[in-house]
Amino acid sequence: QTSYECVSLSFHPFGVALAAGSSEGHLVVLNAETGNIITTVRVCGSPLNCLGYSPAGDTLAIGSQNGSVYLFRVSRDGYSYKKINKIRGSQPLTQLDWSTDGSYLQTVTSEYDLTFWDVKTLTTEKSPVAMKDVKWYTHNCTVGFLVGGIWNNRYYPMQALISTANRSAAHDLLVAGDAEGYLRLFRYPCISPKAEYNEEKVYSLAIAAARFLHNDRNVVTVGGTDASLMLWEVVDE
Repeated sequence: QTSYECVSLSFHPFGVALAAGSSEGHLVVLNAETGNIITTVRVCGSPLNCLGYSPAGDTLAIGSQNGSVYLFRVSRDGYSYKKINKIRGSQPLTQLDWSTDGSYLQTVTSEYDLTFWDVKTLTTEKSPVAMKDVKWYTHNCTVGFLVGGIWNNRYYPMQALISTANRSAAHDLLVAGDAEGYLRLFRYPCISPKAEYNEEKVYSLAIAAARFLHNDRNVVTVGGTDASLMLWEVVDE
């Protein structure tokens, strides 16, 4: 239980801790097994819309409504956090991913602009094309070289505004939700506008989040307005 309204979540790679970002700018870290609050850190005065641990679990990146990315050093047990850097941006951030080597971040803004960040130099990458072959530890960003097929797909009955996306742990499936409440399952990577998919109309309005569970056999979705939580099973046809 936490007294803050939490708008983002990320599990530590070792499964020991769960980091939550609040709408008031607080980072709340919980024990992943018991749910007990371990620590609470004031990050900024804006909502923490997205966050993610580095592959090694030693750094937590937090994307804020104020456009900045905050970097925290994480102890080996996942329970202690210390702010080490801040990368300034200007547009509200909504999604975030680490590269597999922990050198880069990719973020998407509320205006669906894709930005790449160099974690070591604390600067943005000026040539996005140079990032085309970077391998990503997660793929929660709704915009990117490997997820273009979820936009302007020729099989959509109407143009879709993608609100959430998530790649499976096996890197072979991609789930995407849109502003009209549709949940779609694609093969990953999803590059072609002719990419085929399975679809369900889940909510009346936007899907706030869709995530694979660790076994890739289940997907959890959250409604953006009705707050309903749904559990889905991925089955072979």
